[in-house]
Amino acid sequence: MQKWIGWGFSFFLIVWAQEETAKSCGKCHLSIYEEWSKSTHARASTSPDFIKMLGDLKNIKLQQENEKNCFPCHLPNPILPKLTLPTLRKSIKEEGITCITCHQKGKTEILCGPFETPDAPHEWEKHKAFESAQLCLNCHTNGSGDAVYFLQDSYLSWKKSKGKDAKTCQECHMPEIERALAQKGDVQSKRLGRKHTFEGRWLGTAKASASEFNEILLKKALTLEIQKDSWGVAVQATNSGCGHSFPGMGYVTAELELVAFNNGKEVFRKSQVLAEWLKGKPDQRLLPDQKKKLDYKTIETLTKVEIYLSMRFQNQGFSFLYATKEFK
Repeated sequence: MQKWIGWGFSFFLIVWAQEETAKSCGKCHLSIYEEWSKSTHARASTSPDFIKMLGDLKNIKLQQENEKNCFPCHLPNPILPKLTLPTLRKSIKEEGITCITCHQKGKTEILCGPFETPDAPHEWEKHKAFESAQLCLNCHTNGSGDAVYFLQDSYLSWKKSKGKDAKTCQECHMPEIERALAQKGDVQSKRLGRKHTFEGRWLGTAKASASEFNEILLKKALTLEIQKDSWGVAVQATNSGCGHSFPGMGYVTAELELVAFNNGKEVFRKSQVLAEWLKGKPDQRLLPDQKKKLDYKTIETLTKVEIYLSMRFQNQGFSFLYATKEFK
């Protein structure tokens, strides 16, 4: 059975939605569905930031280019079994990167995952890609190995970072959790799996979009060394915990704001760009293990400093307290 849901982003395609939606999967896989539904994968085709990046929606030529370059990853068909750059999905357009994108084996009815699941109520195969960064490769480096569209090269910079010792994408962005694979049906025994929150990607629309797990992951990315001198304060930042460039993609600017106090009274405040990669400009992000020193010059007497990390995307952003240091 199919139901009409309206026009797609194309001016030439009529979009029909099949019943095999994430919501239908969520009838049994409730916990996974709830996590996914709040993730950036779920909003990949509908977020205000993505719509803004599409440009003039009335420009037919531009939107034809977007269909070719953007939508295969923001509305992708299944990427298995070949793990190639996905093609544009012409159904369930409101779900972005949905369950079938990663778990359906091509045009078959076979679903895939990291486990042997003989008691699954549907056809199922174990696939090794689920424990490999190869699963994320094609969309997170635009398939060709070149960051040609929208400055996306997470996989490429990860691959160059620490070789065989590098953690996979899933290890950082899909934390392990012990729970039942499904909350209904026959597959209810607990096992060690992964959350489907896809942690670390900030939505960019408001501070409210920056959930706690994003801040936790960001705090693992950088190590800050803070030193006071006669001319002010030096802050050295090291990309010590991020397996790829920091920030992970283009259009995002990371700033460090220093707020200085003298016996509880604020006496100095300054923000500086730490890392960014903007379209048409050189890549100034921090590679894994790379250091960058920022000097904050002031003649004020300082007894304490607070360092805030600010993440900005399309002139919107959020900041949070990253580190503090007191001086005698």
